[in-house]
Amino acid sequence: EDLVQTVPEYQCLTSIPGVGPVYAAGLLAEIGQIERFPDQTSLAKYAGLTWPKHQSGRHEAENTPL
Repeated sequence: EDLVQTVPEYQCLTSIPGVGPVYAAGLLAEIGQIERFPDQTSLAKYAGLTWPKHQSGRHEAENTPL
């Protein structure tokens, strides 16, 4: 726990409401070097933080759970 607190991205993540120490540490472990992602959308997709699009024929679901 002490080690992860020295990582600048950890401080940024834990400043977001709802992101606690355990979740922030898990994200950092999964992501690795954040600089390898060209934009926030790429990072969100990699981390599984985007809503999948559900559609069937002409119907397109909105506000589906994450």
